[in-house]
Formats: sequence, structure tokens, C-alpha cells
Amino acid sequence: MKSVQAVKAVAVKAVAASVGLGVCGALLAPTTGLAQVVSRRPMFTNVVLSPRFAPDPTVLRGISGGELSIQEVSGRFETETGPCIGFVSERPDHKIKLESFFDYLNVEVLSDQDTVMLVKGPGGTWCSDNRTPAGSSIAGQWLPGRYEVWIGTIQPDTYVPYSLKLTEVQ
Repeated sequence: MKSVQAVKAVAVKAVAASVGLGVCGALLAPTTGLAQVVSRRPMFTNVVLSPRFAPDPTVLRGISGGELSIQEVSGRFETETGPCIGFVSERPDHKIKLESFFDYLNVEVLSDQDTVMLVKGPGGTWCSDNRTPAGSSIAGQWLPGRYEVWIGTIQPDTYVPYSLKLTEVQ
């Protein structure tokens, strides 16, 4: 059985290859006066935030999914923000360090497919699955400290690209 990190590495290479093919196709196709710009933003990055951070929103990217149940990783069946359902990898996808108290912060997953989110930090443990194509979100007051964030899928060993949007805008 392949490790989750190996599967995610293959998924990241596949996404990069498809972006690369798009660039090659653009280079080989007849020109029509339009240029195609391809962004190579890193995946699975961490961030340090203070209130009134910029840019707002800050967006992180990754590939969701894994083979471990969120209940196993969180140690809970349900939290105030929702049931702990779905599957994630062993290690968190992102680490967010909040340098001071946030009166309001929204952490939202954007994806073409249903995603789930697990957040563990000084304020507690939260799970979110809003069962919409837009993804999951956790919003409200956040204590300062380090938060670990896992992005998962409903089915085990299913991997899909996502964006994680952090914003103070209500």
C-alpha cells in the first residue's frame, strides 16, 4: 500500500503536469494576440497572521484526502462546528500561527468536490463538513497560537485539489 504522502506527491505531479501541458499547448497553438499566464503557487504552505493581515484574503493550496478517519485524528465524533466525518492524511496539510487574538477569522475550503476540514489548536478542535460543493468553513473568534489544519474528503484515499481561504471579512 502506498503512503498518503506518496499518493499526494503523485497527485501534485499530475496537477503540475496538466498545467505544464496547458503551457506547452499554448506555446504550440497558433497565437491570437492573447497571452496565457500560469501561476506556480506552492502547495501545502504554512502562514503566520496578525489582525489586519494583507493580502486579505490569504489563499493556501493543497490536495485533500487521506486514509485515516477524521474521528481517529481528532479523537472526537462531533464538535460545535459539525460532525467529524471523512478522511485525512496523518500529518496536517497546513499550520497557521496566529500572533494575537482574532475577533473574527473565517477559514474556508474551496474545491470542486465535497471536502471536510479538521482544525486543532489552542482554542480546541473543530470539524466542518457543510456538504456543499464550495467546501467547509470555520469562522468566529480565534485565540493566538499554532493551529494544525487537515483538509479531507468523504471517501478514503480520494484526492482533490483545494484552496484554503483565510479572511477577516464577514
